[in-house]
Amino acid sequence: TNGKDCSSPIVLGRDPKAIGRTDFAVALDAEPRYVRFIVHGIPAIPEGLPGAGEAAWIFLDEIVIR
Repeated sequence: TNGKDCSSPIVLGRDPKAIGRTDFAVALDAEPRYVRFIVHGIPAIPEGLPGAGEAAWIFLDEIVIR
């Protein structure tokens, strides 16, 4: 929206079957031309999960913008 920061998304829900999946919405006062995602990961996989202690990766797919 004209370069305005919309960094306060409203979390709509989390899928308990999919680790890290979150649906969210952002209220806008105009039709956006571009969408930018800034994603921060964790440095290592937490204990108790496969690969614990190893470097963590972020995979982002199936983005739906309505």
